[in-house]
Amino acid sequence: MPTKEEILNKVHLDIAEYASYPKEKLKDEFILKENPLKMDNPSLNFMTLSLRGYVKKHNSKQTLLAKEVKKSKLTVKLLGELVFGKIKG
Repeated sequence: MPTKEEILNKVHLDIAEYASYPKEKLKDEFILKENPLKMDNPSLNFMTLSLRGYVKKHNSKQTLLAKEVKKSKLTVKLLGELVFGKIKG
């Protein structure tokens, strides 16, 4: 079972990859759909698939849904907490 830091690191890596934004510059208060990340629905869908696989790997009874990730004001921090909660669920 991964630690909270490992889970948050995975979430940050995926956000950085799918938003084409440097991981070192990510801040918890950034909103996924707004500046500077500006993630569109296809990017959010691909990231959700990646994170869903990660959640399923560690807790097969939980899943991450695209509608949870596409919430309008979802921040980097809230997504990390969501994934952590699903894995520890």
